[in-house]
Amino acid sequence: GVDERGGSVLLGRGGSDMTAALLGDALHADVVLLKDVDGLYERDPATPGPPPARLERVSWDEVERITEVLVQVKAVRFARERRE
Repeated sequence: GVDERGGSVLLGRGGSDMTAALLGDALHADVVLLKDVDGLYERDPATPGPPPARLERVSWDEVERITEVLVQVKAVRFARERRE
């Protein structure tokens, strides 16, 4: 990335998510993020309690709420702005 003075900067935690979102937008392409988990769940499956439900389809608001650990929220918000 580039800061306001033109210097090189890292995009921070989840920078690859943001890079994919930016490239997808620039190329007018759909973006699919590949992660090391088998799906999106209503909550972290590693937490105690009954197994969480696996989600098939979610709203932008829901994805922001539940994916902070899995996907960089800035990338989700960027994608949402470009799709609406």
